[in-house]
Amino acid sequence: MFTPEQFAANYQINFSKLLGKGHDSTVFLTMDKQTKQQYALKCLAQTTEQNAINLFNEIQILRHIQHPHIIQMIGYCSDCSCMLLELMPFGSLYKVLLQGPLPLAIANGITQQIAEALSFLHSKGITHGDIKLDNLLISLDFKVKLCDLGFAKINGSTPIPKATISGSEGYTAPEIWHIPQDLKKCDMFSLGVVYFIMVTGHPPFESNNPSTEDAWWKLIKNEEWSKFWKELKLTILPEYVRHIIEKLLCVNIQLRCTSDEILQILMDKSATSQQITDEIKKRLNQTK
Repeated sequence: MFTPEQFAANYQINFSKLLGKGHDSTVFLTMDKQTKQQYALKCLAQTTEQNAINLFNEIQILRHIQHPHIIQMIGYCSDCSCMLLELMPFGSLYKVLLQGPLPLAIANGITQQIAEALSFLHSKGITHGDIKLDNLLISLDFKVKLCDLGFAKINGSTPIPKATISGSEGYTAPEIWHIPQDLKKCDMFSLGVVYFIMVTGHPPFESNNPSTEDAWWKLIKNEEWSKFWKELKLTILPEYVRHIIEKLLCVNIQLRCTSDEILQILMDKSATSQQITDEIKKRLNQTK
């Protein structure tokens, strides 16, 4: 923890280098004046009560956890107005997918990395609440890391009021529109959307909001999977891949996969760490 004065004395913010911007926070490139080490500084974009709560929440969670596939917090300001994070120089997983869907073994390996992070969080009673491509960043050593825990909750299996639900439409579980009973399973649904995009190059549906749900979502909701795969011309996908997607996007939360179950399924179907690194490097070079 550092005071604003201590931070100003030891770090230099590059306000011309914006690394990311959301509705509640802004991220700038920042350098340690002594070591020249670069970091990411996440600050409140607008000082509203909810934004301040989200950043405080993220700080409190990151203070107590460390995992190879979760972004690491280096420090935070005493007034909880900003936090210093490890620099993730290559952007999000979205950038990697600009070249199209991933080879299956690579998609499986990246899904395994995300599932390991979720398994770790869930074992500690923490749910992320906003799994999406933009919140999956590429580290300096080309690992995929989960970031943005502002919507995370502790003891995520506890029912919570609808008014406190957050997430990104297109990724959120269908029960999010009501009162979800198991937020861990909500994370798994969102992982299913990410996995689907990685293997196909497009999302499985546009909206599962009851007021705006689309035709693809209706097929998923009604478990008309054979028709879904045929209409999207995806019967070419291996049966085990379709099975994973069906288990993750399952409307029945009792039947939806846990993170540990996904890890078990992918155990012998994933690329090596080096193969994943090589594929990410290749794709990032192609987008320059």
